[in-house]
Amino acid sequence: MKSSDPLLDARYGLLKNSEQTNMPGASAPTLSQVKIDTFLGADLTNSPANADENRSPDCENMIRDVPGKVRKRMGWQVKRTLDGRINGYHALMGHDPLVHAGTKLYKGDSVVYSDANDARSRSWEFGEKLYIADGKALLCYDGTAVTRVDADAYIPTLTIARAPNGGGEEYENANLICPKYREQFLGTAEDKTYQMSLVPLDSTPVEAELLQADGSWKPMAENSGFTVNRTAGTVTFTTAPGVSPVAGQDNVKITASHTVEGYADRVNKCRIGIQFGVNGATDRLFLSGSPQLINYDWYSGLNDPTYWGDQ
Repeated sequence: MKSSDPLLDARYGLLKNSEQTNMPGASAPTLSQVKIDTFLGADLTNSPANADENRSPDCENMIRDVPGKVRKRMGWQVKRTLDGRINGYHALMGHDPLVHAGTKLYKGDSVVYSDANDARSRSWEFGEKLYIADGKALLCYDGTAVTRVDADAYIPTLTIARAPNGGGEEYENANLICPKYREQFLGTAEDKTYQMSLVPLDSTPVEAELLQADGSWKPMAENSGFTVNRTAGTVTFTTAPGVSPVAGQDNVKITASHTVEGYADRVNKCRIGIQFGVNGATDRLFLSGSPQLINYDWYSGLNDPTYWGDQ
């Protein structure tokens, strides 16, 4: 038997003619072997013919075993069948992972969240919690439940040492993902009305706290010791809070809400991100990828993805 390809003839020991077949002392050709001591991975830039011998043009069905060595993948098996496309797999150290399928997040066979975006999702771990961005809402997984970050976000203190009629020292920026903010005042003996910075105020109940002589704070509820004019952004106490019982320390603390349209969506609609920080630290979360705000990114508070300063 012989072929039309001289190379194949030589490789498989096929002789070109009957005279060669009958040659006395003819021996079978030897097989060549290439040994690769260090495998460097796939070369997806060059054509297969130009790939270095230490690289593969595709690495199909291969996985790294130990550094420089590869082995075949050992196949696959079905673990669970879920409704919808698999959009993400999110692992939190020490807890059961979440699988994002369709609009649901599964923990094992249980649905722990059912209002996710049906799109690819990504996650990052901070402080034993996992933060998940799906382009609809920034979510938080604590190992048990999944909640929206904007439902329980950090409440910043915008101003300290503020007089009842305004002013004071700027302390923190407003939180993009949370309409609530707090301000601290130095009370006076006569003033009953205290002016908030961001107006008008939302319908969310306003909270007030008064500093006591022992250093504790006494909480007060709206319409029980004070009233609120939401349009003007003023809080009026039935009785003047008075001067601080601790010299030089703010004695009136008021928490109210002011929504800026589109603020929360700047964070919630992000789809990509990375942990980053000063000098290569990974103590802040940077998010981007909002289809409404191309080429914009935002960063979280230090080790706190529930705080996104608006400045």
